[in-house]
Amino acid sequence: MINQTNNARTRSSVKVHRAIMILAILAMLVSTSSLTLSRDFLIRYQTHAQLQAVADSAAAAGAACLPAQPVRAIRDATLTVERNGVRGSEIIYAAAAPDRMSFKIALRSSAPVILLGLLGRSNVSVTVVATMVAAGAARPGVEGGRLTAISYDAAPLSAAEVRPVRPTLNRIAVFQ
Repeated sequence: MINQTNNARTRSSVKVHRAIMILAILAMLVSTSSLTLSRDFLIRYQTHAQLQAVADSAAAAGAACLPAQPVRAIRDATLTVERNGVRGSEIIYAAAAPDRMSFKIALRSSAPVILLGLLGRSNVSVTVVATMVAAGAARPGVEGGRLTAISYDAAPLSAAEVRPVRPTLNRIAVFQ
């Protein structure tokens, strides 16, 4: 009788230990996945922030040449991009507006991800657009003799056009 009671306790003890082991493994899997996902979001955010800063600098360099020299504006913007560590092949659009009073540049890069890599996608595309208004532009809200920067958050781009999304108010800068 005592052996049967001890065997029953041993079996139930083994079941409890197995359940605890399974829960511990699941908890480690969930915490590792959430940390990896957080890392992926942080890498994407860092890539976006760095690319946006480069786009803002390049747009300012391009707008500084306007309205007189739109070809030089594109060259200066391209040089600024390359000097800031972004490959020229990552420029998807750089041009002065038809009225030569603003300059727009769009950059696309990729951010390496781990969690999506398990699903077969090792990189996430990051796209930024920046627009600068040339000095002396006769536009609402722009004072003569100043260069006003307006940058945009990441914008999905089609092959046909570059579409800016909502302006980011905290990224508006005025250069004297």
